Amino acid sequence: MRVRMRTRTRMPRRVEAFATTRRAKSTESSQSQRVWCRGCRAASAGGWRKRGVRAVAEWRGDEYEERELRDAKELLLPESNSGRDIGFWLFQLLFTGHRHTWRLLPAFLLTFGGKFAGIQSAILFKRAVDGVIQEGSGSSITAAGGLKVAVAILLASGLLKALKSLASEARHVIFAPLSQELSRFLALKVFAHLFSLDSTFHVSRQTGGVINIVERGIRAILTFFRTSVLTLIPTLVEWTLVCGYVANQFSLQLASILVLTFVGYFCWTVHWTQVAAKQRKESIEKDIQVSAKLADTLLNYEQVVLTGNEGTELSSYNKLLRQYQHFSLLNVYSSATMNAGQGAIIAMGITSSLVLTVLGCFQGTMSVGDIVLVQALLLQLLEPLQFLGWYYSSLKNCFVDLEAMLEILMTSSNLKDGSVALAPPSSSSIASRSGLSIEMRNAEYSYQEDRKILRGVDLRVNPGESVAVVGASGSGKSTLLRMILRLYDVDSGDVLVDGTPIQSYQLSTLRSSMALIPQDTLMFNDTIYNNVAYGDQGASRDEVLAAMKGAQLDKLISSLPLGAQTVVGERGIKLSGGERQRIAIARAILRQPRLLVCDEATSSLDSATEAEIMTTLQSVAKGRTCLFISHRLSTVQHCDRIYVLSEGKIVETGSHEELLSDPGTMYNKMWRVQEKKLKEEEMTAISK
Repeated sequence: MRVRMRTRTRMPRRVEAFATTRRAKSTESSQSQRVWCRGCRAASAGGWRKRGVRAVAEWRGDEYEERELRDAKELLLPESNSGRDIGFWLFQLLFTGHRHTWRLLPAFLLTFGGKFAGIQSAILFKRAVDGVIQEGSGSSITAAGGLKVAVAILLASGLLKALKSLASEARHVIFAPLSQELSRFLALKVFAHLFSLDSTFHVSRQTGGVINIVERGIRAILTFFRTSVLTLIPTLVEWTLVCGYVANQFSLQLASILVLTFVGYFCWTVHWTQVAAKQRKESIEKDIQVSAKLADTLLNYEQVVLTGNEGTELSSYNKLLRQYQHFSLLNVYSSATMNAGQGAIIAMGITSSLVLTVLGCFQGTMSVGDIVLVQALLLQLLEPLQFLGWYYSSLKNCFVDLEAMLEILMTSSNLKDGSVALAPPSSSSIASRSGLSIEMRNAEYSYQEDRKILRGVDLRVNPGESVAVVGASGSGKSTLLRMILRLYDVDSGDVLVDGTPIQSYQLSTLRSSMALIPQDTLMFNDTIYNNVAYGDQGASRDEVLAAMKGAQLDKLISSLPLGAQTVVGERGIKLSGGERQRIAIARAILRQPRLLVCDEATSSLDSATEAEIMTTLQSVAKGRTCLFISHRLSTVQHCDRIYVLSEGKIVETGSHEELLSDPGTMYNKMWRVQEKKLKEEEMTAISK
């Protein structure tokens, strides 16, 4: 494949390198033509061609992936959660420009081709039977000729049956990439949408329940396309064609029996499927509760075991399982009733059709071959009809599962993205050295109408300052932090960043300029290196190693056999609290933030480790705006200014020395209490 020079600037470096190397090789090849044989030159050219195709394919794959991610985020949703709108929306997805959309046509051709082959096979078999019977009754056809014709017809009938089976399998193979891609595409949409929702959604939903809903929804998409596109629609078309053929070739009475059989079967199936769908909805709700309970209990495993509440949790879990079992059994009973009725309707339809055909044979209006043909057509029609109940039931269940998933997709975030781009962090820029300015003006917020958390908060952090917000538990410190990080928006008042309302900024650029060191560092079950690199996925290896060095992780890494490639375990369980905090600090350093936020970063550490971490944090804080949220006053003494928060209000402001100088301040009282507690702990440690 030739790489054109005019598109070269749009290609990644690996493609440019390939083009340059190929020209060099071409020159070298022309200079060595007298030495190399023609076969060697051809082999060399073929090798380079394969590499070129692979490089360009990778480039195109990257472009397609970027477009796919963009399309997933911008995907339009159905107008409502009604079954009609969902079905229409799903069929629209088949024609949204996916690279496998072309597979629809061959899949449909193979489907209807297989149906046609099955019908023709039955017709040929009928002709073979009639031919044999006519020969036996003294037909003009010779015995040898009759045998050859019958054998030829039977071979053709068998070949058509084989083609029918082959077409049936081939359509699944051809259609599978399209259905799988659509399923993946929607999974990508859900995944992206979950991250676009604000914290209000996530704190009001159980994680296990959300995961269960998404998994069911993705499976429902695959089931929908498999049952509707490849089975249900072709079956309806086949019934229509066969009934028309029977009415034309035999009698309206026989065609009427087929129609009545189908209508009776369909009505019975629809009724009981609707009953089962209601029961399944209840069953799904209980299943979600079971999954959520299991996830919640396992996440709090240590608390359950240490408090001896295994029996309580087991009893609660068993209660949910019993409720799930009740509705599941009701669903089984409904399905059994539906299947029994379906069998009876099919049996009556087959018996009536064969009786009418036999009567026609005795009356001379039909032949024995016609009996064989009608029976073959009935078997071919009733084979998919036997699964019609399952198909319809699957579709109803699909809509139930998709309705739950679409409810999440239709949930809009309370945080609207802005249009102003905040200056990105850069270690060499003045903006990075000076940091962000933060200001809150009369900010108020409440999680519920009757529970106000922030009450007219006024706060200012100048660029490059270190400011602390302290207060007792429940005073509103964490809520104030979430306002600044824009995990929530204030109900009233303003939050300004660099003098601009925080709602005006693009969320991506706003958060790229901030870094959070939380109380409980969230870690992936991955290596130390990858956990640090997660702070900035685009950072080089040298930058990641420099960040680890800045967080003083050198000693830890050198003591481990695998060094930075050591896996930390689930939630970092293999590391101590101080080691996890250092990884969080390294992550923050890697982001090069203009605003560094520490949320109770040392509250769970011992005094010695706390002192070490604070020394590291003070070093990292230089040249950046820093906000410390803490109830331990020993960690904020170095701050330029301290705000004391009580019951959602700022009650005191000043430096550590200024607040201590007044014995009547809340800060002074908190300091004396904590100092006394620290001395008691030291005395206890000495006595031991």
